[in-house]
Amino acid sequence: VVMRQGQYVPMDEPALYIVESGSLMGFKIFPGSPYPGTHLRTFGVGHAFGELSILHDAPRPMTVMAQTDSLLWWIDRESADHVVKESFSIMRDRREAFLQKVTILATLTLDERIIVAESMYTRTYEKNEAIIRKGDQGDEFFILEEGYATASIDGNPVKEYGPNDFFGELALIRRQPRSADVTAKSTPTRVAVLHVSCFRSLLGSLDALMADRAKGYMGQSSSQADSEQTSSKAEGA
Repeated sequence: VVMRQGQYVPMDEPALYIVESGSLMGFKIFPGSPYPGTHLRTFGVGHAFGELSILHDAPRPMTVMAQTDSLLWWIDRESADHVVKESFSIMRDRREAFLQKVTILATLTLDERIIVAESMYTRTYEKNEAIIRKGDQGDEFFILEEGYATASIDGNPVKEYGPNDFFGELALIRRQPRSADVTAKSTPTRVAVLHVSCFRSLLGSLDALMADRAKGYMGQSSSQADSEQTSSKAEGA
């Protein structure tokens, strides 16, 4: 166990962790759930965690456990307060502002968008690396922060994505196989990722409301755009 939900972080103790190698899993205990709780996300090489306790001067929001032998770097609380806090705040605010543009999230309040923004994490792809594969279960929502990507169906390009475009949003409402491939077209291609289980754990009470709002959205014809004029067939959720 690297960190435990509910623990406070002293000034001279590790506060922010960066994964050099290995794989770790983050869990959150909700009322009635047994230890270690609901699996929210997995941390791999290059991922960082622990920043939310720094941003909010609050207890750890989740428990993180090593899934394999792992090598981590860490920054103590005092150093992280001075060096890291501002950059994480800027990134959170940028993501929150963009989430306002996502039609299917229009029912969220400012506070709820901030919660979602803080729950997203960064993933980086190389050129021609698959971001989404057709037929895979849809369980992630993506915002393209840097680089370019292409959605294709049976090898035929149907949609191009650039910085600030998003895809996979229907995964927030229903889990179904992906209907298109999405491939990175530049190095690096960097995306912000939100896992559907994390969204539902944080904002589960909104599922029904969002589903009602999305009925018309889901009924668009295949030639019509999804929330940002993307093809409903190319939409990666």
